[in-house]
Amino acid sequence: MTEGGLLSNVTFKTMAAENFVCVRLFTTALGGGKAQIRKFLPGISEELCDRLMFQGNALVVITPDGRIVTTPNYEAVEQTKDLKESDVQMNEKIPEGILDLRQVMKNHPARGETLFATPWQFSPAHAFVVSWDDNRRIVAVPSKGGNINPSLKEVLSNEALLKRFQSRYVFVKIGTGHEPPREIQMAIEKAGETGVVILDIPETNKECFGKNTEKKYTGAWPTVRDISPGPHTVASLKNLLGEHYIDLPTYITQKTEKRRREGRKGRTGHESFEELWRSAPASVRRRWTEEQYIDMMSYADKSGRSTQSHR
Repeated sequence: MTEGGLLSNVTFKTMAAENFVCVRLFTTALGGGKAQIRKFLPGISEELCDRLMFQGNALVVITPDGRIVTTPNYEAVEQTKDLKESDVQMNEKIPEGILDLRQVMKNHPARGETLFATPWQFSPAHAFVVSWDDNRRIVAVPSKGGNINPSLKEVLSNEALLKRFQSRYVFVKIGTGHEPPREIQMAIEKAGETGVVILDIPETNKECFGKNTEKKYTGAWPTVRDISPGPHTVASLKNLLGEHYIDLPTYITQKTEKRRREGRKGRTGHESFEELWRSAPASVRRRWTEEQYIDMMSYADKSGRSTQSHR
């Protein structure tokens, strides 16, 4: 994923959350192996499936009947082994990628009303990677057999709540088989079946990979930020999430100040992303807003990718 990549862009996240059913799969995080990907892409060749799995920035669009949308014609075709990456991979650059998806929306409009559903992650391992990648805290809820309390489920499915917070938090169910550390388990028990636990962003995403057996996540867990026993109403949960969500520019500024106190500079060689924005050429300023730019550059800096060039 490039520093200007579509998947790390604020505009894309908002548009994707409101107009598509988004599924994010990690091949090495528990629950996200090839078998899961094959559920969505059963008809393509092994070579293309492997390519989409391991490149890290693949974005394909599938229609409700399982057909795949091609580029650049935006036609929905049957999945076949003849399809190549250039046939199905949406553009990852900005603004080309956003224009691609807008054209998809135009050619394949939704037939029903917009539905808002809680964007549950496949597993804790997935949630931790997304949290670290996107600078989002985690809403963890107790579950049994993948099911949560009906009243809590209804609150978490509220349209107004999701419009405000679905792109600001990562949502995950914690239940049988996940075996969290004692601190997390005690927090879940204290919250009760109608409560929620807010987890902080993990210190690193490295242990989310290669730390899994077929049935158990064995990597590090993030720390507990808040425990909120239920029952919850939409209003009470709005207040809770409003208290703990991360305002990205503020968060980046705090990280920058911490780095400065520790006498370190970012991989960009600048003391802050704001300084890097001020030094950006006019072409960059015309292309992105400051918020989008900081979002992209913070992702690139944290993940170790070069941010020296402006594209």
